[in-house]
Amino acid sequence: MQTDDEVSLPKPLPPKALQIGGLVSGVLPFFLSTTTVETVNGVVTSYRDTAAIGGGGFASLIGLVGLVLALRGTGQGRGVAIGLALASLALGALQLARGFGAFA
Repeated sequence: MQTDDEVSLPKPLPPKALQIGGLVSGVLPFFLSTTTVETVNGVVTSYRDTAAIGGGGFASLIGLVGLVLALRGTGQGRGVAIGLALASLALGALQLARGFGAFA
């Protein structure tokens, strides 16, 4: 029987798994997209890709959290965790730019 002092909490995700999840959410909008385009006289006036905005925002957030965790951590594999976090952050920024029409 557990007492109040022995409450077992679930283990947090390892940092590398967190960054890989961010990378996956940043890559998915390349394959799944939901775009809304408004044109007036053949000129694009508004462009939104909600999948890119959602995936990019999530990838950026996970990349930022993963970067903080990787920078605070020590030990072997820290460089890989930092690299994955930066890649997730950059991919998220790219998807956000795509989602708001920077490349349309």
